[in-house]
Amino acid sequence: MSWISAGFPGLLLLVLAYPAQGSVAPPVDEIRGILRMELLPEPTAAALAELSGADFERALAALDPHAVWYPPNVASRPFSLSRSLGGIGAELEVSGGRAWLLPRQGAPLAAVGFFDRAELLSVDGHSVAGLDADAIAGLLRGESGTRVRLLLTQRDGRHRYDVRLVRERTRPLDVELWQIGDASVLRITDFVAGRTRTALATTLAQLPSDSGRVVIDLRYAGGGDLYEAIDAAGLLVEPGTVLGSLNAREGAPVILRSASNFATSREWILLVGPSTASAAEIFAGILRYHQRALLVGQRTFGKCHSQTERRLGDGSTLRFTNREVLLPDGTSCSGNGLDPDVRVSDDVLWDLEQVLRSLPPQSDPVDPAPASTATDGG
Repeated sequence: MSWISAGFPGLLLLVLAYPAQGSVAPPVDEIRGILRMELLPEPTAAALAELSGADFERALAALDPHAVWYPPNVASRPFSLSRSLGGIGAELEVSGGRAWLLPRQGAPLAAVGFFDRAELLSVDGHSVAGLDADAIAGLLRGESGTRVRLLLTQRDGRHRYDVRLVRERTRPLDVELWQIGDASVLRITDFVAGRTRTALATTLAQLPSDSGRVVIDLRYAGGGDLYEAIDAAGLLVEPGTVLGSLNAREGAPVILRSASNFATSREWILLVGPSTASAAEIFAGILRYHQRALLVGQRTFGKCHSQTERRLGDGSTLRFTNREVLLPDGTSCSGNGLDPDVRVSDDVLWDLEQVLRSLPPQSDPVDPAPASTATDGG
């Protein structure tokens, strides 16, 4: 899967890819020393000895499958392109030679009626089949006020939509609110430090008391800031509730508790799937353990570890695993992920209207499954 970050307003393209090292050699001795002292789990001397410039990526992955080394002058965060460009207001995912757009609330693509991901077939008559994310971004990019024609398909692929949009500047919301039938759908695609919890509380406060079922869509949430996700989960449980714990190599586990909550008796439904990972999994696992949410969808990714970044002496950056997050019952979602309480097929999972139709009636209580049966696996 390829996600590319292109920050031109209205077209949000996220990239998560290992940087090419080229001719730049990593500072192996410095990296080895950091991992020896801080990597979780503690590495063996033999594994550290394998870390060398000859096959650095393979050896680093063997030590920590989530570790990444970024050469000097290569950003460890998704980068942004020209901010002067307008866009269509969507996130682009490219995988297996196919491209999908996820509309963002209040942006051009959403304004013409799209609220869930759609497959992109062509841009201004140019097929995108087999193109990489950079090439597709080049077709979608344009100045604000210019027009673009998209050919899209949804659901079973039999229905095609010839859409004409005017590019415009947009700013994505941290928590989007979509009204689909009688359901209020809150979509979170990233847990952003200092923003998502506040945005969630503000959005919930705007819902009328008779707004019906509230669904939190985490199908596209690949992670984000760990503490932000835990704090956001704390909104939906009683103050003082144990939210989980953080384990590092040294010292006792740090127990995390909720500080304040959003008073409500609503029924929370969380939509999850294989793209739901890391911070989003922890958010979901906490709420299900405390019987505040029902998980609907498919098994989540399975990563309950926390990474940190360390700037190295040569200006490069090392991201590595240094903490494990345990759910309130002491288990981890790493390895096996979280199994949903209500499972849906792949065809249903990526069609929001069908997912909502598959939900059990509100009057039918469903006992949440155990938060996780997985053990630490990364």
